[in-house]
Amino acid sequence: MYIIIKNPSTDSPEIVRDVSGLLHWFETEEKADQYAQEHHLEAYEIFKLSED
Repeated sequence: MYIIIKNPSTDSPEIVRDVSGLLHWFETEEKADQYAQEHHLEAYEIFKLSED
């Protein structure tokens, strides 16, 4: 699973959340990148979360 962090290099990075305020999870890195492009995010990083 992947998450997106907006403005990762600033003093106030923000995890992308859904309309209910929960983390917005993405099944693939490609889907996360597509979301970022569709929502015109300028500064973001995609992180893979694992159970390790």
